[in-house]
Amino acid sequence: MTAATDTILIATAAGGGTPFFSTLLMIVAFIAIFYFLIMRPQQQQVKRHREMISNLRRGDEVVTGGGMIGKVTRLTDDEATVELADGVRVKVVRSTITQVRTRTEPANDSGGDDEAEAKPAPKAASRPAARSTTNKTAAKPAARKPRARKAPAKPAGDKPGE
Repeated sequence: MTAATDTILIATAAGGGTPFFSTLLMIVAFIAIFYFLIMRPQQQQVKRHREMISNLRRGDEVVTGGGMIGKVTRLTDDEATVELADGVRVKVVRSTITQVRTRTEPANDSGGDDEAEAKPAPKAASRPAARSTTNKTAAKPAARKPRARKAPAKPAGDKPGE
């Protein structure tokens, strides 16, 4: 045997299982690093997303998973209706909302604030009237008439009398 092999055998015999303990310690260290660098931050992110979804309100400006930006107009337990443009509303699953860009403030019921009374009415209340007048006056494009198809010309030699 070589001197290196003798040294390893003597260290193993004297330590009584030192390689097993060091291997076990290394595995525990890897699990701890994996937990604190990967699993725990992911769990915190999921918790923040769940909290954000549960705090959604009408009027919040949100970004969906597909990148569409709009205002929340209606909420149910699992779905939200998001208005992307005037008259364009889309139902989305609440969990696909990835970001709340602007939050609406909850109504203040204290009764003594002049600031709450000075705020103008929300624009959403005036939109339906504007939409209904726009739809009535908008000119519809003229419908296309289908073209008549002509039968293909037959060669001169196909007549039965010839």
